Amino acid sequence: MISANAKVLVTLNTDRVITVRLPQGIAVFREQVKPNIQVVTIGQQGPVGTVSEEVLATAAEAKALAVAASEITQSTATLLDSVISNITNGFNFHAGELSA
Repeated sequence: MISANAKVLVTLNTDRVITVRLPQGIAVFREQVKPNIQVVTIGQQGPVGTVSEEVLATAAEAKALAVAASEITQSTATLLDSVISNITNGFNFHAGELSA
């Protein structure tokens, strides 16, 4: 585990290269520029392969919502099948009455 007092030093050399092609030849300009880096967050990393409690809680909540949505979808499909069956039966009844 990394201690809170650990420091990381990153060295980054960046070159800007400009190539100019002229009829007489090629001119190459190299300029070393300072990198522009911004620290977004600082914190500690846990052991490899572990997941934070917040992520586990979010995943459990998403799973519960998915199960609830699946149950609602199943009940809606059952209701739609019933409606379609009733409409079909009604149509068949009236078509039979008209043809008789």
